[in-house]
Amino acid sequence: MKPFVEIVASLPVRQFAPEEFLIRQQSPAGHVFILAEGTVRIIRDDIEICQIHEVGSFFGEVSSLTNQPTTASVQAVTPVKAHVIENPMQFAFDYPVAVYMMAVQLAQRLAHVDTQLTQIKRDYQEMYRRLSEISMV
Repeated sequence: MKPFVEIVASLPVRQFAPEEFLIRQQSPAGHVFILAEGTVRIIRDDIEICQIHEVGSFFGEVSSLTNQPTTASVQAVTPVKAHVIENPMQFAFDYPVAVYMMAVQLAQRLAHVDTQLTQIKRDYQEMYRRLSEISMV
């Protein structure tokens, strides 16, 4: 089995200028990108969710796996180089180790979102408790 690093290195590379979109929200499922260099921002409904600069990060994998439109936009913040998986389904069949790497990243993202959601709920409950203590005069 080919190591993941070799698999990625064999993929074509695209370059993106700052402010250029790799993916636009609600676009049809298409390519998957793997960050090779630079920083991108993830934008959903005109709200910046986060910025990512970790080499090896995947983008576009959710829509490719679900065959649904993309759920967020991915925009270059700095000059970006990204490897392109042009046929994600065939790639998944050819390189199951890559699917495993995507699954690991998705699990990490889910754990992070779960932590954030828990904190938001905790903050909301505390705010609700404080508001309920206010007596109407």
